[in-house]
Amino acid sequence: AVTFGVLGAVPGVLLGSFLGVQMAQAIDEPLLTHIEGFSLSSSAIIVGLVMGLLIPFLAAIVPVLLGTRVTILQAMTDVGISADYGRGRWSRAFRALPLPTNTRQAVTNVLRKKGRLALTWLTLTLAAGAFMGIFGMFVSINDKIADVFDSFNSQITVTPNERQDFDHLRSLALAVAGVEAVDPGIGLSVELVGYVSPDTGTSQLQMTGLAPAAESMQLDIKAGTAWRDDPAREGLVLTQGVATGLGKTVGDTATLVAQGQRVDVEIIGIASFLVDQGFMEWQQLAELVGSVDAQGQPAPTTMMVRLAAEDPTVSEVDEVIDELDEALLAEGIATNQVNQVKFAEDIAQLITMFGSIFQIAAIVMAVIGAIGLLSTLSMSVFERLREIGIMRSIGAGSSTIAGQFLTEGLLVGLSAWLVAVPLAYLIAGGLIESMEIGLEGVGFDPSALWIGLIGMIVITVLASLGPSWSATPVSYTHLTLPTITSGCRSRWSPYH
Repeated sequence: AVTFGVLGAVPGVLLGSFLGVQMAQAIDEPLLTHIEGFSLSSSAIIVGLVMGLLIPFLAAIVPVLLGTRVTILQAMTDVGISADYGRGRWSRAFRALPLPTNTRQAVTNVLRKKGRLALTWLTLTLAAGAFMGIFGMFVSINDKIADVFDSFNSQITVTPNERQDFDHLRSLALAVAGVEAVDPGIGLSVELVGYVSPDTGTSQLQMTGLAPAAESMQLDIKAGTAWRDDPAREGLVLTQGVATGLGKTVGDTATLVAQGQRVDVEIIGIASFLVDQGFMEWQQLAELVGSVDAQGQPAPTTMMVRLAAEDPTVSEVDEVIDELDEALLAEGIATNQVNQVKFAEDIAQLITMFGSIFQIAAIVMAVIGAIGLLSTLSMSVFERLREIGIMRSIGAGSSTIAGQFLTEGLLVGLSAWLVAVPLAYLIAGGLIESMEIGLEGVGFDPSALWIGLIGMIVITVLASLGPSWSATPVSYTHLTLPTITSGCRSRWSPYH
């Protein structure tokens, strides 16, 4: 076991060092970091070597202890099959099933070595559960993020460094080629009585003031009518998480605190959104927080710019931003501008990157499970040479013998997938809770189950092909060969 650990740990550490650099460089840009050069991490190498040596040693303890208890009588009388083989409850139940003889035999053979089967089955179950749980969670996250960015119909957000006349800003923006419309908006935090932020632990809630009659933002309203019938209606739209935390619903009132004043606002809608958020008509929110011009009129703090091009690319939006920035600077107006298309792509890329890292770990587990199944079936072929020879003697063809081993592999894989289905839900829920993903509505995407099933079938078939193929050349002559000679080939062996 120690030798196997050394043989695995040394190339594993070398390969891990190389892959670690590649992964770090891959997530360099999305994380806004900069990696210069390459350096070895002594702590990572030590951890890799310790794990590579310790795990095989620990895994060998139970087999070694069992091996020390084998008696001479057991070694001389063991024929690979227990005395009660084929007489148990499971065997009788399988014989009663309306299945072909070859399939029933495959099911019985799977249960022949229960300990070995349990280890292989457990590895495949954990691998399938981890892969489906991780894949389903990140698919759900990507879908929710896409839904949120779909609700923002503006491609550019412009925030002046100093308060400006909105009509003047809009006229300057509309003069830029490619700009179709400019809508007012406000973004800031307001105290909401009874609310506790899961991120900061305070009662501050991020509020967005929008123009309901415009198309810059379209909320997914789950309850209430919001501004559907009256775009100028006063009221508050809360996300589902905030409303649930407050114990409020449509028609209730929520208390907002701004400029030292407490204001009760009617809840006119519940929206589905990724994070805790509140939405109000921008003029009402401006008056609440004191965002007014010199004449006391509500003044927006941001501009939401919509482009004429349908589904513009990041580079196309950047070109408009450059022209817009030049037009505003020519008037002495400094602004901060956000490319919403690039922001959405960066978030999606970051989520995909982390999802890929988790999935690589799950795929490695699946490969280990496939190797375990390959080893189990290969040993089964070696142990059942006489049985295969008897099947040959009564007319079994190569396809029948290969089909039996393929069926055994598929039975192990499909049973592991069935148990992995509820495990995948538990893993997804545990990851969401442990990672503290504050995204509303994120859960488990059921499509991961079917992808996991297809992957399990592919893995088990590939792992079973080798042993199945190696079993087909076995002939009747194996019946006459002493079992003990099959493993002895050295000249000095007295049993050769």
